[in-house]
Amino acid sequence: MGRGAHGQGCLIVPGKGVFPGYLEQMPEYNPCFTGKDVLEMAFSKINAAAKKMQQLEHQMAESPDAVDVMEEYAQLLLEYELMGGYDMEEKKSKVVNGLKIDENMLLTSFNALSGGEKTKIILGKILLEEPPLLLLDEPSNHLDLSTMEWLEGYI
Repeated sequence: MGRGAHGQGCLIVPGKGVFPGYLEQMPEYNPCFTGKDVLEMAFSKINAAAKKMQQLEHQMAESPDAVDVMEEYAQLLLEYELMGGYDMEEKKSKVVNGLKIDENMLLTSFNALSGGEKTKIILGKILLEEPPLLLLDEPSNHLDLSTMEWLEGYI
């Protein structure tokens, strides 16, 4: 619950199935994770579907007559497409370039990044997740004017 302009409490209740994208202030991840690993977390469902599709492809190659495997593959392929699996790299490139996330930030251990670099990576992850509701607490603190303008246009 937050406070309104006149000190009244206000409550925002998102609709059923609406999940917020939240920009963490002090994010910590597995020490082995690089900036790129954190960004890739946005695609965990898509990557899981791609891995399962590869397994099913091997099964279909071994048993071309397995109708149930083909049906499961077809359903998974549709889900992969609806989740944006074919657009994943393009979206990632657009966000990385728009937020000016450089190669060094992507390859460095996330926990070793500066606060501003962490904020850019987490903001990128949230944008890639495409939540229907964004909760951003001063997201522009570490962004220059052109990046803030890009963010406004992207959202």
